[in-house]
Amino acid sequence: METVYMLVNNQAWNGPIVGKFTPGKKWMLIFLSGSAWSHAGGTIGVELHLNGVPILQSTTFTNEAGSHKTLIPTNFYYQSTYEEEVNFAIVPLGNTVIDFNDRFNLTVTVFQ
Repeated sequence: METVYMLVNNQAWNGPIVGKFTPGKKWMLIFLSGSAWSHAGGTIGVELHLNGVPILQSTTFTNEAGSHKTLIPTNFYYQSTYEEEVNFAIVPLGNTVIDFNDRFNLTVTVFQ
């Protein structure tokens, strides 16, 4: 039996997106997607942190400045080592700009 946590559902950006959940010491399938832009071309994206540790990135490349881009949706199998509640945060990378026009999704499926 699996437990699905829809931790972030089409949430607009208003600063780093943070929250908590309790996966237990189990395997998880993590799905992260969103959008972002940059003042200049290059790689843009976000990083997912669990208890302050970066574990996953969702990125893309943009040629033009000022154009919102879809970040490549990312799946990741992860073995949780946390029995207690876990803090998560979605934070921008490098020269990435994120504003209220950008939306994010984070879903975690925990396998029993």
